[in-house]
Amino acid sequence: MSLDRQLWEDLQAHGVTEAHLVFLLRLLDIQRNGSWAWHYVAGKLTHCDAHLLFPGKAYDVARVAEAWLGDGVVR
Repeated sequence: MSLDRQLWEDLQAHGVTEAHLVFLLRLLDIQRNGSWAWHYVAGKLTHCDAHLLFPGKAYDVARVAEAWLGDGVVR
């Protein structure tokens, strides 16, 4: 799936980078519950808040740690 060219250009104009989108996709892939917020000042992205909730089971901790800290992709 590709991102609409005009939408991508508009996001870049506000300071959103490819790294932001990759991180967002990784967060969405591993989260059970949580949120992602982009904060803007004068039309420019200033910081992002990521809130991730997941079960305390060893499997889920390992899965999230690998996805969050490792280079692998969650499957």
